Order: sequence, then C-alpha cells, then structure tokens
Amino acid sequence: MAIELKRVKIVSETFYTEQPGKLGDLKHGVQQANLLRALGFYRTILMVAIVTDGRDRVGLNFASRGPTSTLASIIDQFPDNDRLVSGIGVTFVEITQPIDKEINLAGAIPKQENDQVV
Repeated sequence: MAIELKRVKIVSETFYTEQPGKLGDLKHGVQQANLLRALGFYRTILMVAIVTDGRDRVGLNFASRGPTSTLASIIDQFPDNDRLVSGIGVTFVEITQPIDKEINLAGAIPKQENDQVV
C-alpha cells in the first residue's frame, strides 16, 4: 500500500479570496500517485490534508470554523484530478485550528457549589 500526501492551506485571507494555498501542489500529487501505482503498489491513495486556520472566524460555532462549502468544493475539484489512474483512491482529511488556546484549555465547567468557573 502507498499513500501520497499533499497539503492544502486555508489561512484567514482564504475565506475572502477563495484561493487555497498549495492547491497547485495537488497536480504533483496526482503525478506521484500515478507513479506509485505504476511501480506496482496495489493500493494507492492520494491523501489531501486540508489545514485550516479558523481562529479569526469567531462568529461561528467552534466546530464550524473549518473550510466553507465553497472552499471544500474548490479543493474537491483540484487540478488534474481527472488524470488519476483508475484504481487510485482519493481521501480528504480536515485539520482545523479553531482557537489560539490548546484544545484541553478551550472550555470551562462551572462548579456547582458557587458557580465559579474552574
């Protein structure tokens, strides 16, 4: 099995420009996945990691700060995706940073005794 991984970056400005960073690199990912398949790997997957900086999207729910549906569609229709050799799988992984704090410090639970935040 072979997995070719390529990253697409969504920074704060991307939500306005709708031009994800490194989208052009997916063309090279297609070429590399095709070469891996030609080398004889029976299972070959092109994995697209969508890395999103959602920290400035404070008006949205914590879990909704990833790519918009428009951006997801643009990435889904990446350059040269129609040139993948038959049998190569494509998978998308979304990684979003929704806040500045570490995830284990992102919430608060009130104490029942005096309603102070812990």
